[in-house]
Amino acid sequence: MERSQDSYRTMDRRNFGLARFLTFSCEQRLPLFGSAALRDYFRSKLAESQQEHDFKLLAWVLMPEHVHLLIVPGSTPVTRLLSSLKTKVSMGILTRWKQIDAPILPKLRRPDGAARFWQTGGGFDRNVRDRGELVETITYIHNNPVKRGLVLRPIDWEWSSAAVYHQRDTRPPSVDLTPESQLLEDICRIETRKWGYKPIEPAE
Repeated sequence: MERSQDSYRTMDRRNFGLARFLTFSCEQRLPLFGSAALRDYFRSKLAESQQEHDFKLLAWVLMPEHVHLLIVPGSTPVTRLLSSLKTKVSMGILTRWKQIDAPILPKLRRPDGAARFWQTGGGFDRNVRDRGELVETITYIHNNPVKRGLVLRPIDWEWSSAAVYHQRDTRPPSVDLTPESQLLEDICRIETRKWGYKPIEPAE
């Protein structure tokens, strides 16, 4: 028996609360995450944030110059979560760049001499209100690296949740869709159909 769209909306509100689609960018939209090592560093700090703050991570992608997160906030205010994550990432990277006098630093210096890693302002923050919008937002996030020409398929980009959805990556950060397995199944079906993913062979 198929459920109506209205029942899906009710179910999503109960399981996911009000999801938030967040986007924030590097200073001047420079590709500051241009290396795999720096992208791995961001990934590790996002995983740390899951341990330190109360929120559910539904999907994410790190691009060379910006980040998309789809979360359901918990007791931790979104502003505090983002401030903590962005501060840890920027301090770690800028400290290292100053130690080696990285050539990118002059482009990041403000008039007072301090270097800025993240673009000022609150970035993009949108409420995701129902199941259809959730599916659309998650597939959009996963498709970002393909649209940019970085990879041929979403699961080939290591710094996103795409491969996690399709059980091809178990590294943190984890995604939390446990309350609604049907949503996970629907996204996997949509992406498998579009990208021609083959089933994972069972381990011998």
